[in-house]
Amino acid sequence: MRFVFFDFTINFGGGPQGSVYLAERLNQGHKVVVLDAYGSCAEYCGAVEKAGLRLQILYPKQENPYIGYAGRPFRRFLRGALQVPEFLRIRHRLRKALLELKPDVVWVNNYKSLFFVGLSGCFARCPVVVYVRGWGTPDQMNPVFVRLLKGPVSAVIAHARATVEQLARQGVPREKLHYAPNTVNFDTIVRNAAKPLDEPKPNGNGYPKILLPAARPVREKGHLTALSALVRLKNRGYEPVLWLPGKTAMGADSSFIRQMEGFIREKNLETNVHFLGWRTDMEALVHACDVVILPSHTEGFPRIILEAMLLKKPVIATGVGGIPETLIHEQTGIMIDVDDEEGLAEGIVRYAEDAAFRQRIVRQAYAYVCEHHHPDKHTQKVIEVFESVCRERKGLV
Repeated sequence: MRFVFFDFTINFGGGPQGSVYLAERLNQGHKVVVLDAYGSCAEYCGAVEKAGLRLQILYPKQENPYIGYAGRPFRRFLRGALQVPEFLRIRHRLRKALLELKPDVVWVNNYKSLFFVGLSGCFARCPVVVYVRGWGTPDQMNPVFVRLLKGPVSAVIAHARATVEQLARQGVPREKLHYAPNTVNFDTIVRNAAKPLDEPKPNGNGYPKILLPAARPVREKGHLTALSALVRLKNRGYEPVLWLPGKTAMGADSSFIRQMEGFIREKNLETNVHFLGWRTDMEALVHACDVVILPSHTEGFPRIILEAMLLKKPVIATGVGGIPETLIHEQTGIMIDVDDEEGLAEGIVRYAEDAAFRQRIVRQAYAYVCEHHHPDKHTQKVIEVFESVCRERKGLV
């Protein structure tokens, strides 16, 4: 069978990383082609090629592929209007590519990609599957997106049960919804974690060393909660280190970064907080830290939790999206509420001061991820969905 994945990738975060890994696994028994609108994310394109996948870029563009202006609808509309000519070219080239490739299944991750697949006439030619990697709450779902999921989309895959329930409440038929537990590349993560860091550890003598892994610094990832927790740790006599990898997406608003920098100056955290920029050694960073935190406001099912558990690093995270399905409070990690800076600080202290508790948590978390999130389970479920929609399209079911 031939599968095609299409996206507009501008940042190589958890979603695109998961998509590349899925495509790589599917490519072992089937033919997979990756179509990208712009090819503007070098990290993503490099990962696709490293995985041995065929990559086809529809409209090569290195500058300003991002509409931006979230929360400012008029400016966003104007920006989008200016891009209409190139959108038409992308639609034309996508249609041509799909006609030439003749895929058995096309899959996408988001509304924008799905919209363009629909414009290309793909719904009439082959099954289209949507992999929803976010939480899927109503505020995150475009109404047109939901209508497409209810209508011409053949199937919807989610890697969190919480997402399945959110979509079902919004009227997506349950027979279209499929749960595939999220996964990571076990062997690669363990191997990469043993490698030296690309750069020396910033303030490596500080303790505890806290990692907040996010592809980009945005309010929804809970950076301000982490900074406030640092203040509490310093007041208790610790000299904590907070590592913040990631980079601002091309064209994105940088006002939140400026707000963070102002808070850091105001609270005298300059020696405690380190912006690391884009990192390709994330596994080694996890291995080098003392605790991984995700004080996020919203998530689908973050891969980094599985990576930390596999590398036996304790995790503190908010109970949003699919996180509670694997991070069970005081069994496989510590759960906190959104914006709970005190709970975050207390959790870090508990890991630092109670060695027996910490060891029990990482041992149980490691066993859980190995049992429930092995790549073979995820791959087989996705293949089952793809095969099922193909049979339905052929009238065999």
